[in-house]
Amino acid sequence: MLRLFGAQRVRAALPMIERVTHEELDLMEAELDATGRHDFARGPARTIPVRVMLELLGVPEAARADIATVADWTDAFIGLFWGRTDKDRQRELALQVADFYTWLCELAARPDAPEDSLLGALAKVRMPDGSPVPPDVAVAVCSNLMVAGHVTTSQMISTAVHRALETEGQWRALGRDPGLAEGWTEETLRREPSLTAWRRITSRPVTLGGVDLPEGAELLLLFTSAGTDPEAHEEPLRICPMRAEGRAHLGFGLGRHRCPGAELARAEGRVVLGAAAARFPGLRLASADRPPFLELVSFRAPTRLDVTHTPTRTA
Repeated sequence: MLRLFGAQRVRAALPMIERVTHEELDLMEAELDATGRHDFARGPARTIPVRVMLELLGVPEAARADIATVADWTDAFIGLFWGRTDKDRQRELALQVADFYTWLCELAARPDAPEDSLLGALAKVRMPDGSPVPPDVAVAVCSNLMVAGHVTTSQMISTAVHRALETEGQWRALGRDPGLAEGWTEETLRREPSLTAWRRITSRPVTLGGVDLPEGAELLLLFTSAGTDPEAHEEPLRICPMRAEGRAHLGFGLGRHRCPGAELARAEGRVVLGAAAARFPGLRLASADRPPFLELVSFRAPTRLDVTHTPTRTA
């Protein structure tokens, strides 16, 4: 099943990612023309990853909920399970997650998913005893992939756009050379990964940094700290799209814990950043004030990113 997110599958999906990106940028352009402003974080950065995941899951058009609703559901999921909220907000989020679960149950039960999609692959998988994948397992797989495939990619794109726009000259440089989008994506993953921290438990006694840890010790891994370690990166606080070490970061984990959707997220970052910078070279932040951020223990990114655009004059 993981081959659906491998390099070959991602290459095959590139035309779809590009099509979805340009359709969403069309909507962004229309709003900029009409109002002079656009919220990039709740626009392309949010909707493109959702649409891409729905395509890869093989969700038929007739079964799709509203894109914004799906995005709200996945946001509610991380808010409920990773946030610190009062009881009223917990209830509100729980009701949204329940709606999300109901929708996923209906999807998992549909018999018309394309064979080369995730839903199609789940329908063909058999358990050790030869039985089909139980509905609750199929729903759990789909929910985790929807959340991971949307939330973290959306946050990565929002953060990358924010940093490129606030760094003098970098957005126009991206527009002139879309090849820089790959470097910006990797630097965002190194410097400000969407997953800033994660929990782990030691499986055996181990010594880390001179500290002896017993089996069963609870750890909080700080990926952002790893990405700014001066022993691993020269001038680690500086964003440098042409950094020599490139992918040498923990933005997608490592080894058996490496994110299976890493190449898909990278592709979306490259396509969205490159296309947006080329299409809107005069894009700029609407305010010099720091935008509002989602600041959970494991997730951090702009929740709103208001931009304006000054069209480039032509002779």
